[in-house]
Amino acid sequence: MQKDVKFTLPENFHQREFIRELQDLYSLQQEKTCREHYVYYDTFDWRLYNKSLVLCSTAQMLLLQSLDETTVLDRATIAMPPVFLSDFPRGSLQEKIAPIIEMRALLTLLAVDAQCTYMRILNDDAKTVIRLLLQVDTLAEAQDAPPFASCLWLKPVRGYEKEAKKFSQWLTSKGWTISHDHCYLQGLAAVKKHPGAYSSKIRVHLQPTLRADEAAKVILKGLLHVIKCNTEGVKNDIDTECLHDFRVAIRRARVVLGQIKEVFPADVTAQLKKDCAYLGAMTNRVRDLDVYLLHKARYKALFPPPVRPDIAPLFAHLQRERTKAWRTLGRRLNSQTYANILQRWDAFLALPPAGDVAAANASRPIIEVVGKRLRRRCRSIVQLGTQLLAETDTQRLHELRIACKKLRYVLECFVSLFPGKKTTVLIKHLRHLQDNLGRGHDLFVQQEALRHFATMLPGSDQQTHNTLQALDILMHRLEEEKQTVGQAFPALFAAFASRIAHHSVV
Repeated sequence: MQKDVKFTLPENFHQREFIRELQDLYSLQQEKTCREHYVYYDTFDWRLYNKSLVLCSTAQMLLLQSLDETTVLDRATIAMPPVFLSDFPRGSLQEKIAPIIEMRALLTLLAVDAQCTYMRILNDDAKTVIRLLLQVDTLAEAQDAPPFASCLWLKPVRGYEKEAKKFSQWLTSKGWTISHDHCYLQGLAAVKKHPGAYSSKIRVHLQPTLRADEAAKVILKGLLHVIKCNTEGVKNDIDTECLHDFRVAIRRARVVLGQIKEVFPADVTAQLKKDCAYLGAMTNRVRDLDVYLLHKARYKALFPPPVRPDIAPLFAHLQRERTKAWRTLGRRLNSQTYANILQRWDAFLALPPAGDVAAANASRPIIEVVGKRLRRRCRSIVQLGTQLLAETDTQRLHELRIACKKLRYVLECFVSLFPGKKTTVLIKHLRHLQDNLGRGHDLFVQQEALRHFATMLPGSDQQTHNTLQALDILMHRLEEEKQTVGQAFPALFAAFASRIAHHSVV
């Protein structure tokens, strides 16, 4: 026994009686009783929890722990609780966290006050053979409430593993049980928060024989849930990913309505698609500006340090525009129009199937409807992509990007109908191709936006001249990147087309 062992206290546990019993059996040294305050963090989509990690702060120390072992993996001193990655002190902890939380904000999920009583058991030579920590956890915001968790930590001392094992057996005989639950999970349960409850991914399992209209409703219900979950996050501007997830859910819903055809009455489908178009349009401006601002550090890195201040007016302008656009979006999310859209979707999705005559494909098995659509979509993508290998055309590349996006959303929404490694690999290659096309399109749009910004610069002073020069350099660098992206397209398309040829469904 080398690791710390956590024991759950029996229901009839009384601390004074327990200590008195220990004193009768062992030479017990009580050290101190103190209070610790712990604050636990995670992102809105539970990125740390999904990696079996726990991030908490206590006494200006930030701790990264393993969820299953409560081992401290790293630590760092902080002056203020972190929100974004940039708030972390530079070092190994930031490096471990960076690829996990990326651009997401950390939310405070739980605050705990722990009463800790430290004790030591001594042998006949007055040497410490076992260390004990009796911990009683209470919600910080509910001091009058009973503790939500109490435990005893048995901390073996090197060289005295036999004594620790014997003491562990004695506790077990007294009705104590070894626990592997992190107090963080017990605290979340106490405040009725469910770790991992939110995900932007489609997590439904459809039966291939399910009616197409019912299957489409299952998917749309899941997407509506994502939209609702992220509404407050967008309003409060928690981080850019709330709006991103909001928009992806809308686009997926729009693709389901447009690609899984004739499963709902025509007038219903038209209204729902109109709703999607409205929701997408009202978020476009903020998302476009978010993309620019998210690339701020990368753009600045393209310049030598002495020149970097010359590009500052661009980002100051973008931030002002983003603030105005976000306020407009907030008003629309608080409007009756938005409330009516959600109510309309809720009402429709709660209705039972409308009958076979409502739409031509309504009662057909979903596997048939989706399979047919996937085959058509894949054939058109391969045909268009093959043509673009011979002659590059910006508009047609944009059309191919949209077609790939629609195919990917259909595959992701209905992936449970096509289980297996082949589908997973196909989606992976499709994502790489779509990312390539999307990056090329973004670079084109960004260049156009920079040209427009250049025309808006006031005056002809030295600062304006320096900024215009910096914009020219940036547009040149973006053009170089666009060329690199274009050169990668043939290989990515060939890999995707090869996977299409080997997939039995498409």
